[in-house]
Amino acid sequence: MRFTWSWLAGACLLLAAGCATPLPPPGAESAWRVGPLLEGTRLESGDSLLAVRPFYSRETAGDEPFRRVTDVLWPLGTFRRRDDRLSWRFLPCYGTGHEAPGANGAYRFRLFPIYFQGRTRAGEDYAALFPIYGEIQDFLGFGEARFVLFPLYGTSLKRETRTRSVLWPFYLTRHGPEIDQFRLWPLYGERRVGGSHAHTRHLFLWPLWSDVHMDNETVRGHGFVLFPLFGRSRFERTGRGLEEGWTVLPPFFSAVRGADGYRSLHAPWPFIRQLDDQDKRARHWWPLYGSTTNSMRSDWYALWPVLSGSVARRPQETVRQFAITPLFFRERRTVPSAAPGETPRVTDAYDRLWPLFSWQRNEHGSQLRIPELTLFRRSAPIERNFAPLWSLFVRRQRADGARVTDLLWGLAAWGRDGQQRRFVQLLWAFRFTGSAPAPEAAPPAPEKQP
Repeated sequence: MRFTWSWLAGACLLLAAGCATPLPPPGAESAWRVGPLLEGTRLESGDSLLAVRPFYSRETAGDEPFRRVTDVLWPLGTFRRRDDRLSWRFLPCYGTGHEAPGANGAYRFRLFPIYFQGRTRAGEDYAALFPIYGEIQDFLGFGEARFVLFPLYGTSLKRETRTRSVLWPFYLTRHGPEIDQFRLWPLYGERRVGGSHAHTRHLFLWPLWSDVHMDNETVRGHGFVLFPLFGRSRFERTGRGLEEGWTVLPPFFSAVRGADGYRSLHAPWPFIRQLDDQDKRARHWWPLYGSTTNSMRSDWYALWPVLSGSVARRPQETVRQFAITPLFFRERRTVPSAAPGETPRVTDAYDRLWPLFSWQRNEHGSQLRIPELTLFRRSAPIERNFAPLWSLFVRRQRADGARVTDLLWGLAAWGRDGQQRRFVQLLWAFRFTGSAPAPEAAPPAPEKQP
């Protein structure tokens, strides 16, 4: 027993002594870790990280605006602070808070979908016990929602539009500045919308009959569907001309033809789909092959969902992706070269062969990690709470030339530090650092000719 405790005490002392990070980040005031479980970093800028994996982590950004993210048993719990705004989640509860002087102590608490409580910025308190009785503010896009024994009775207000329902979804009325709606579902319903999107819709014995009449600045015409047999539409679109369409056994077979060259075909949906528009073209023979192209983006797949790729073109950069789900993923981000005709410059590269490894390179440096168990890239919560646990081998290089090879969470690590000095770290506690390389000698000045 004494022998066992001696070994345990020795291991604890060894771990406690081995807190130095092999290659601290630039500007680090302190950087330590104990294997993959404990880690702490503090930078001169005020940024910091504290992690007790996989149970707890806290990351702070000291610049303006002040930001802090705390994870507790992620993904169950996350607490965020940005200046005087707070938000948190610990499933199934979540909430927000606002500490600004003009916020009047505004906050939200949700035990979804049972209990709701809060205070608005105007200082009005509210509470609701669903589905019995209550009032909820700023929920699911509604400014206000009230209910009594839902679905027996409910009412909501959104941008001056009031909606009332009795035995939802059977009876509903909606009235606002540009909308009037009545529904006695499934027998009859009418919806009249004014303004720039003016139209009228009807339903009879839903889903047997539905129709629409458009009458606004951009489109005029009408259409109907006699489900599940047949439907027709005829619209005059401003700047595009006449557009006619039909459907048989909706939604499986349909076609639309426009005077400006617009074409759409489903034969049958979702297996065969074609689209030709002014700046968009789509061809789908799902799940064998499909592609969609417009002026800003191109997407394709083959043997869905196994093979896929995309190209997103933006003024600042182009993003190319290729995936063999779930085994392989590649992404390249490029920016246009300054000189015409030159090859675009790669600013960000990423490869993942799951679950074997991932490799990435950007303006900050490069990293190789073995193995790689996550299927998500740029997931800050996974990097804070889980990724170091499976990072058995890591090779990292910074933009300033510093680099490190880290084996088994620091059991053995070697490389060059920020001053280009070679170092070796063994058993977490023993570190050997060489001297800085001598500066390169300047070439001799040319002799003056007599």
